[in-house]
Amino acid sequence: MTCGWCGATERETVHDERLDLRLCGKCWDRRTAMFERGATAIAPGDLTILDRFAEYRARDGSQPDDSLALPFTPWADLRASSPPEPPWILDGYIARGLITLLAGKPKVGKSTLACAIAEAVDAEALSFVGCEVTGGPVVYLSEEGIATLAPKLPASTCSVALTREAALPKPGWPDLIGTAVAEALRIAAVLLVIDALGF
Repeated sequence: MTCGWCGATERETVHDERLDLRLCGKCWDRRTAMFERGATAIAPGDLTILDRFAEYRARDGSQPDDSLALPFTPWADLRASSPPEPPWILDGYIARGLITLLAGKPKVGKSTLACAIAEAVDAEALSFVGCEVTGGPVVYLSEEGIATLAPKLPASTCSVALTREAALPKPGWPDLIGTAVAEALRIAAVLLVIDALGF
């Protein structure tokens, strides 16, 4: 007969009424141990996961630490203790005071999208691609040269940009970020764009 958990063909199997499966002796012992530890339900896939975990423990020689008390939390408590929603610059995507990463393959339009978002924020548009916008000044750091960046940005007097030509000799990353943050604070910017991380 075939074991309903591990698939082994055994001469003798036991029918488990709780699981409605025929189990080999090895799986029966594991199933019994799981119920003894307090499991109220066991799915057929549970055995495979437990087997793999046991094999991993056997390979690395570690033993379970029974004194380890990890603080599992009910989902309702997690929801109740979560912080309030942040103030959004671009509703659902870019929040004030937080880092948002825009990533993608080369030449798919990341810089164009970043410029368009910066323009919507600078212009204090009501929305951008259907998302509510909170407007204000923008600080924009770009690896692009002035010739390619200038046409992408509006003629704003509130927002500022730093191009690669203006940042020569190339500063270290901490100096660049520190200077950009200081400028953002100076002009009360609501958005700081760094395009790209290799600046």
